[in-house]
Amino acid sequence: MLLLIIAAIPLKYFMISLDGFINTWDESFHALVAKNMAQFPLKPMLFVNPLIDYDYTSWVSNHIWLHKQPLFLWQSALCIKIFGANEISFRLPTLILSILFIPALYRMGTLLVSKATGYIASLFFVLSFFVNNLTSGRYPLAENDVIFMMYIGASCWAYLEYLHSQKPIWLIWIGVFAGFAVLTKWLVGLLVYSAWGSNILIDYRTHKTHFFKSFLPMLKSLGITFLLFIPWTVYTFIRFPVEAKYEFALNARHFSQVVENHTGKWDFHLEMMKQIYFPFNYYILIPIVLIGVFLILKRSDRVAALCWILIPILFYSIAETKMQAFTVIVFPFMVIMMAAVFEMTYLMLKERMGRMLSLTVGVYVFFMFGYYVFNVESLQAEHSSQLVWNNYRFERIHNKPEYFKIEANIQAPLENAVLFNVPFPYNIDMMFYTSINAYAFMPTNEVIKSLHRRGYVIYVLNNKLTDDVSMNKNIIKIPSQLKAEFIW
Repeated sequence: MLLLIIAAIPLKYFMISLDGFINTWDESFHALVAKNMAQFPLKPMLFVNPLIDYDYTSWVSNHIWLHKQPLFLWQSALCIKIFGANEISFRLPTLILSILFIPALYRMGTLLVSKATGYIASLFFVLSFFVNNLTSGRYPLAENDVIFMMYIGASCWAYLEYLHSQKPIWLIWIGVFAGFAVLTKWLVGLLVYSAWGSNILIDYRTHKTHFFKSFLPMLKSLGITFLLFIPWTVYTFIRFPVEAKYEFALNARHFSQVVENHTGKWDFHLEMMKQIYFPFNYYILIPIVLIGVFLILKRSDRVAALCWILIPILFYSIAETKMQAFTVIVFPFMVIMMAAVFEMTYLMLKERMGRMLSLTVGVYVFFMFGYYVFNVESLQAEHSSQLVWNNYRFERIHNKPEYFKIEANIQAPLENAVLFNVPFPYNIDMMFYTSINAYAFMPTNEVIKSLHRRGYVIYVLNNKLTDDVSMNKNIIKIPSQLKAEFIW
């Protein structure tokens, strides 16, 4: 296990350094908010100094930014505070948590089935192309989803440790990790309690245990969880009531309405399994996982695994809003079940084929499994110059140094300068890498006059200017080589 952890460090670093730029969409917005939180940790902001009227409901152009919970942003903000504003600093917490999660996943597999199962599951986690791509920032929601998965997984690990040891210290860790999960995304972070509550109800019906007394340990952990996330919720409603009320309602609408055109059929998340658990399709995965569940000997463990897998998949399948990584939170439990079946298959081969032959087959399958799970072809396609992604990469690699050139052309103090006509969403990237207040549109005459009265110096990128802006002597034109042909 120690060797796997050591080997995972350069591999995970390789993944977070694959893209030497901030990815569009979600990562760039998360990165800018995290950068601003490095200076204002209790005031999440996209535009720190909004000079133009804005729509507070638009998470791509507003001021107070409550579109996501703050914990993963605080983690990145701390790294940015220490190492500066760059993509590696922003992604560093994901790397650190990924390494720390390996032994937790190993312990879950060990407690549920065996040490071999725990090791195979941990290997799957380390090599998984989908998880690694989330770590790299390439997919929508990216770091937010993978950190959410790990905090939920950690809370479930702590619960299993409590089930097997009954040590009170684990009640604290269950509450802490579940609280961190909610502070990373939202209430699905309470998933661990679904298994706990189910086990209590089953024990009550089968063994006639004292109902309310059985709930006391869970209530202690739940109290810690609430102590961690409720203060932030209350704070935002007091400090930013308009934005908090809107975002709270928006979170609820994800279940009953299609938000931002993120939709799909009822089997959307089943079909996504091919991408998340490559190379396995759902019609292969489901039987494997069911067999794995029934390889778990302890009933309470089996109930926990079923709850942690089925409830999120059913919940997100019913929900109207669907995105590709919503169900990645079940990844740790799915790979444990898969690992249990792989171990069982190897033991059966060993019994029938003998030690040497089964070992030879096992080693071959091990390397082929690793190769396909790591998915080298897709890795090259998405993070190199191959296929359609070449334009995506070339454009962002080209634009990054242009941001600094544009900043160097601004002669006024940056706090008194405002830049317009930066192609969206590259204005967000520019504000992350530089100290420029950048907007993605052309200013109107009213805006120009208002900014001048307040003492601001107005700059525009000299690209496709309107006649009135081009002739306006109060606006300074800056040459630009920014490319904006392949936004996504």
